[in-house]
Amino acid sequence: MFDSKEAAQHHELAGGLPLETAGTNALVTTSLPAPADAARLAQSSDGLMQTQTRKESETAELSPREFLNTWASAWAARDVQTYFRLYAADFVVPDGLRAATWQARRAAIMTQASNIEISLEITSVLVSAKRASLRFWQRYRSPTFRSRVLKSVDLVKHQGTWKIRAERVVTAV
Repeated sequence: MFDSKEAAQHHELAGGLPLETAGTNALVTTSLPAPADAARLAQSSDGLMQTQTRKESETAELSPREFLNTWASAWAARDVQTYFRLYAADFVVPDGLRAATWQARRAAIMTQASNIEISLEITSVLVSAKRASLRFWQRYRSPTFRSRVLKSVDLVKHQGTWKIRAERVVTAV
């Protein structure tokens, strides 16, 4: 099992309720990002866009569905830089946290897990020229935590690229 601190951290990241630990390894396994990434993110005080190192053009032509799959893939791969690059500079941080605090917590959880599996089942997509809203079932699994939640994300197009403006749990199962 896992301790209450770890369960609370995973609850915040995965947006779900802790369940019994699975006895099998997740399907997605990748190498951990360099520890310096998490430390640098934890020390950032200027908001979410501190780790932007890859070209914006990599996600410029993606549909909202493809963008969401890119987000899930970055999370499962524990690719901290790509994951945070997908959030808008004006992302609405949940629970009234400071952006740097939210980012540091997410980075720590992502880099501590030995592997993460994310699967999405998109149930609705609303798209306009510069905005999109998606609702989906998300399954999260790590060696110490798993959840299934209905989530909603609001996307905005910034310089031709989709970014996550808001993310919320609709219901946890």
